[in-house]
Amino acid sequence: MKSKMTILIYLSVFFIGFFNVTLYSQERSIIPQPNPNSDETHWAAAFINHSMQKAGVEGTNSRRALSWLKWGIPLEKPTVGSIAVLDYGGGRGHVGFVKGTYKDMIVLLGGNQKNEVNLTAFPIDDIVSFRWPKGSQPSSYYIPFLRCFRWAHSRVTQQLL
Repeated sequence: MKSKMTILIYLSVFFIGFFNVTLYSQERSIIPQPNPNSDETHWAAAFINHSMQKAGVEGTNSRRALSWLKWGIPLEKPTVGSIAVLDYGGGRGHVGFVKGTYKDMIVLLGGNQKNEVNLTAFPIDDIVSFRWPKGSQPSSYYIPFLRCFRWAHSRVTQQLL
């Protein structure tokens, strides 16, 4: 399963350019419908589900980021390719693939990060769970340091050198 999770990261990056067309045409059931009273549509979980499906791994098939808290198995610490779940309270959350670290933060590859797919660093205290597919364990807990810049509120948004 390690190879599938490694491939998953690369597939996610590959599909960034095709995400909107592919996702909206093929994954309509998991795409949140726009709220006419808001300019915000929450699609972080849709991006992760889409990436998992393309890698041949069963996702949650849910529109809710917090649905990933019940997926797979919990990990005690992050590793590249694991799924990080953030819980902001009140049913609000976020989800992304662990890509590395920046300072004291975890860098996630995710959707709906500043309304785009990118790498963003989140404070480790915001992450409530790291998840991995059932039936396997990571072979290592390697997590590289990434050089990022361009601050986005309390987070750092991708600009890899």
